[in-house]
Amino acid sequence: MAEFEALVPELARHLVASIPKEGRYLLSIAGVPASGKTTFSHIIKDATNQLYGSEICVILPMDGFHYYRSQLDAMPNPEEAHKRRGAPYTFDSHRLLATLKDIRAKEEVFAPTFDHALKDPEENACHIRANHKIVIAEGIYLMLSNTPEGENSDWEQVRAQFDERWFVDTDLEVAQRRLVKRHMLTLGLNEAEATERANSNDRVNSIYILKHLDRPNVSKLIPNNQERS
Repeated sequence: MAEFEALVPELARHLVASIPKEGRYLLSIAGVPASGKTTFSHIIKDATNQLYGSEICVILPMDGFHYYRSQLDAMPNPEEAHKRRGAPYTFDSHRLLATLKDIRAKEEVFAPTFDHALKDPEENACHIRANHKIVIAEGIYLMLSNTPEGENSDWEQVRAQFDERWFVDTDLEVAQRRLVKRHMLTLGLNEAEATERANSNDRVNSIYILKHLDRPNVSKLIPNNQERS
């Protein structure tokens, strides 16, 4: 985190200056798996609220829009769908898009988060209130562009909902090493199993993100290549 912590005060001031007189300011923070985007989003949210002096900023996690495991079971190839959970098609991008539009149009919005213990979304756990004038959406697929025709078409419309887009720029190999450690810690896998999981799913998703990243519309690249112990 030290690599970009120096940017936080400047970015928080920028967000406070961006608060609209009417409506909301929507910011997306994206990055490959294990880029540090979730941690960074919370750091920015807390710094912005502290600077403003009240809770003006809230986070909308894209992970809440995972399809339920029961929905994966109903897919044409459920075994592959479970194995590839985290791929674009395992998220309800249509619902995410509708939620972002509601955030624009309504004072109060309830949205899901993700319960890692249950391994499924938790409905209505994210409460966006009238005082939340800045909404930070964080997730890996928030900046996709030029995706194959007919594939994940909602993602490009999702990208278009944001006033500003930040990308946490992390070396792919650094992110992969973090993922192996994460899978060993959270899933109880040995190193070989964790490496296989990171390579067969997370790395595939990371390459897809980088291939279809809408770089001209990324307003800020946030470096985060520090190795974690």
